[in-house]
Amino acid sequence: MISSKEFNGFYGIMIGDRTVHHSSNCKYFFTIAEGDKEYAFYVANLVKALINKEPKLKFRSKAYRIEFKSKL
Repeated sequence: MISSKEFNGFYGIMIGDRTVHHSSNCKYFFTIAEGDKEYAFYVANLVKALINKEPKLKFRSKAYRIEFKSKL
């Protein structure tokens, strides 16, 4: 069982008010609406702490998208 501040934050996002999408080849992404840049960077840092990879952060249509690949 994984227990850490980062994982708890990540899990809270998955079941809370944000959305996690999955596509083929183990690609995942969050969409954060309304251009909440500070929160987008917070989520990106959580992802980096958990999977030890730098996620891609994109902005379009007034929303941030955080993309990462993981087999976890």
